[in-house]
Amino acid sequence: NETEAEFPEDIYICINQNGVEILDAAIKEVLAKFPYYNLNFNSNAISLFLEVRLGRTSRKYTFDTDIGDIIGDLIDDYMKLSEHEEKQDD
Repeated sequence: NETEAEFPEDIYICINQNGVEILDAAIKEVLAKFPYYNLNFNSNAISLFLEVRLGRTSRKYTFDTDIGDIIGDLIDDYMKLSEHEEKQDD
């Protein structure tokens, strides 16, 4: 699993207006930042699946979590908000 090789076992998935950030739970260091415009995602009650587009390629990550559906809802809400703000700027 590519996610296991790239990130430690214990992480924080942080969702805010700028995107999704992955933090190392032990040292509180940012390991990765994914802006919403680079993301496709899917989630359910036990997992969060992120597909991150990087130029012409993409990477897929799977995170096991008990609150994947809640995280997915938050990401969806922020993505809708950022789309709405972009339309207002036009």
